[in-house]
Amino acid sequence: MRTYFTPGRPLTALLFEGSQTLVINAHSINYRKTLINPKGSDAQLKDKTFSDMISYAITFGGIICGQDQVCGEAFSVANFPTAELQKLLGGFISFKIAEGLAAMEDAPCGSSKPCDDYIKRNVKKIVLAGDMNDETGELTSLPIFGLTVSMPADKRVRTCCSDRDSKWLEAYGQSDAAEYAIDNAYTTHAIGNWKYMLESNKYLGVNCTDASNDFFYNGSSKCIAKFKEILPEPMSVLVGQAKGAQTEIPDKTSQYPFAADLILTSGTIEEFGFPDGYVQKMGDGTISDRDPIYAKLTM
Repeated sequence: MRTYFTPGRPLTALLFEGSQTLVINAHSINYRKTLINPKGSDAQLKDKTFSDMISYAITFGGIICGQDQVCGEAFSVANFPTAELQKLLGGFISFKIAEGLAAMEDAPCGSSKPCDDYIKRNVKKIVLAGDMNDETGELTSLPIFGLTVSMPADKRVRTCCSDRDSKWLEAYGQSDAAEYAIDNAYTTHAIGNWKYMLESNKYLGVNCTDASNDFFYNGSSKCIAKFKEILPEPMSVLVGQAKGAQTEIPDKTSQYPFAADLILTSGTIEEFGFPDGYVQKMGDGTISDRDPIYAKLTM
């Protein structure tokens, strides 16, 4: 089954009826970021309307938004809890796969709802793997077709992104590289990444971009402290516990900030991490924007 989160963001699924297993490969959009402001994202279509990801989120998230469907702080971490975000994305993934199955030639069902029922009857195990663009570290558990796919939050590793790592930015002559430098222990994000999360993406809501507000981020730590105060558990263990890849520099690990790439299962994850011997290196003038991951599962 081939479908998409939004145009350009593929979502595919293989249904193995004999073993009653569904294997999902995902390249998700930055989900919470896009719900806060879909303008200019892959969710905005050529005619300037938005894809069904936005209408689904508004309808099933119970959010009241303006006529332009830009919901702003209603979908921020402060106002829309992690559990609700997980439920919303898991439901949308299920909806899109059922819709994709219904569109296939010789499909066993004719529309989204009967196909949803068909998959629930015939699937007892699910694995989801791929680039979930999980910048906030919240997507470690998703309800999909009546099952929960998950992984332990403390097993995640930081796999993204080269344009937010000072080593890469400096190598490619970016003047703001120093803003993305952070110590090897990675006990917090670099200032450049906090600005990206709290000012550009408005994950906390409007507080971090409104200069009249006490939590305005202007080089102080007020906004960061407020953000950490309300972090859900899956998110709070990300900084300081998620490992970065070894680099070609001895005793130096990657400064990539986000554990964006995930493998979730309805079974149990026995092992998760970087492949044995993997080293992140500059190569011949190329950038590896993501580090590889692997998992050993028990279904």
